[in-house]
Amino acid sequence: MGAVGYALKPVQRDHLVSMIESLGAKAEQTLRRVLIVEDNAVQRDALSKLLSSHDVETVGAGSAAECISLLAEQTFDCMVLDLSLPDTSGFALLETLSEAGMHSFPPVIVYTGRVLSSEEEQRLRRYSKSIIIKGAKSPERLLDEVTLFLHQVVSELPDEQQQMIRKARN
Repeated sequence: MGAVGYALKPVQRDHLVSMIESLGAKAEQTLRRVLIVEDNAVQRDALSKLLSSHDVETVGAGSAAECISLLAEQTFDCMVLDLSLPDTSGFALLETLSEAGMHSFPPVIVYTGRVLSSEEEQRLRRYSKSIIIKGAKSPERLLDEVTLFLHQVVSELPDEQQQMIRKARN
């Protein structure tokens, strides 16, 4: 759920020191990586343009299988997920990632056009940090949420993104 790593007690001093050093390296990392899981290529490209900046790199996946493959190979700081995927539902993907205990299961923002029942929303809350329904104001809200998850300072973002975040917060 976004942890950099873990250790089981009792922990050897050398192992603890190396974990703290890797945590420090993670904190100093300037380039943040966002995985966008969206089956619609046009929408995926638009989200990539919205979220990309000098210190944010986006990687797209068009299916659940592609998402799982990318998460197995690479580390991401955040994942934006559409629930409608060609090979499985977003619900099933989140459950698979959770059960597999994958090392790289970043914080998830669900970004969907579906209207969710309260039962579906409750089910999603177990795996995702935020749920955004696509609409007129949703790009601004998505940018605001991703900025929060990436621990970015709003004043260091490009002017256009700063304006969008101010608009979402107002």
